[in-house]
Amino acid sequence: MSLQALTFIVKSTVYCTVIVGAGYACMKVLTPSSEQMQKTLHMSNRKLSEEEQRQQKILNVIFENAKSDRPVWDVRGAPTEKN
Repeated sequence: MSLQALTFIVKSTVYCTVIVGAGYACMKVLTPSSEQMQKTLHMSNRKLSEEEQRQQKILNVIFENAKSDRPVWDVRGAPTEKN
């Protein structure tokens, strides 16, 4: 084997190792831990639950007003929006 071929093989191996190592390092840095993932999921589930509760309150008011003899524009017990 010539010196050029050996140099090419060594350079290729080094470059491939650097590329793979950089990819692995990026994966380790950017992937959240299981504790971080559980915390994020718990918070999103709680937000979803709060949103579902708000929607249920609105539906209850709509059903109560639909059963009454009052006009449509005379809405009673409408939940207030909190921003």
